[in-house]
Amino acid sequence: MEGAAVLMECKHAQGSDPRQQTECIKCGRPLPGWWFRNLEVEREITFRAAGDNDVAASIIQFSESRMDEGPWRDLLTRDFQQDLLEELSDARNYLCGWADQRVVQGFEDALTSAQLQALHHICIAWGLILRDKDED
Repeated sequence: MEGAAVLMECKHAQGSDPRQQTECIKCGRPLPGWWFRNLEVEREITFRAAGDNDVAASIIQFSESRMDEGPWRDLLTRDFQQDLLEELSDARNYLCGWADQRVVQGFEDALTSAQLQALHHICIAWGLILRDKDED
């Protein structure tokens, strides 16, 4: 068709300037609603997964205090699985550091039962995320 304009859908990108957190730096339009965190859904998922309302409420409160408000950064291009593996690896390192600290401080066991269980669950999560990554 001669003279017909081809409209291409923008692959939106968020700017790093805090004043432009809600608009696309490529096309200038507002970022779509799905870029923004749905705190109610996140909370519901956490309560369902935790199995303990006090634990869920505690991690939700702490997690939300650490996240920026507004849209997800690099939602379409970010490798959330890789980020998660890095964080699980960090948690493993912190538990091992805690074990070394306990040994130096003269505790009989390097880790308490609860700390060992936490490390066990980190290892389980690691395996699950790796398996999920392989299925993509």
